[in-house]
Amino acid sequence: MRKRSAISAWKMLLLALPRGIAMFVVAVAGICIGLTLSIIGIGIPILAGTLSWLSKMKQDDERRWDSWRLGAKAAPATIGAAAADDDGQPSSAWRSWFGTILRPQSIRAAGYAILQFPISIAMFVVAVTIPATVFALIVSPAAYKVSMYLYHFELFNDTEVMQMLLPPLSPFERSLVVAGIGFFLLLFLPALLRLCGSLYDGVLDIFAEPEAAEPQARYAEPEAYAHGAAAPMDAETLLARAEAAISRFDESRPSPQQPH
Repeated sequence: MRKRSAISAWKMLLLALPRGIAMFVVAVAGICIGLTLSIIGIGIPILAGTLSWLSKMKQDDERRWDSWRLGAKAAPATIGAAAADDDGQPSSAWRSWFGTILRPQSIRAAGYAILQFPISIAMFVVAVTIPATVFALIVSPAAYKVSMYLYHFELFNDTEVMQMLLPPLSPFERSLVVAGIGFFLLLFLPALLRLCGSLYDGVLDIFAEPEAAEPQARYAEPEAYAHGAAAPMDAETLLARAEAAISRFDESRPSPQQPH
């Protein structure tokens, strides 16, 4: 598995806020209007369309964050994957569209659209303010030179703070110290972005679809042991084979002749 990209996590965290706003507005407005007007029948297609769109957006988020977790590029969405029933059989677009009202994954998609909104705001603030602060610290010497050249204002000459923290240094030397602090914090910035991405991915996993049950091992025995390896047998299989052997022995044994 490749290492998770901090830049990809930063981009998706920035994109999470506009997507979160759109999903929250559509979820609240669509569900409220759909449930209210469903009494007269008009709200049913509104509710179905809202839940269908929220399910599509949630699946897109799952696909993108799963690809980020695995360290790979996001694969394109599969066209026609939604036009199938729960049992995997293809269905019409109208049937699949209206069927989203009764599906559990639609309820999870609506819950995700509502609860991810405050989380996306918090992650967006962190993704913007922390890198901006680190960048501002790094360019402190340049800011000092520009301030002196254009405005004749000397930065880092505060008598209450800078004179107390760094008294023997000149204002420009203090700006170099601040830039060094910025470079030191820059070392931890990728880890912080990956941590924020993992937190958002964990919230998405709460509303993820439950994994389908794997088939039983006995169905995989013929393929797994096709090269002559001995397959493990349970008590039921041993009993069935013993009964079959006894039956074959009784059939092959000659019957006793009747006396004349």
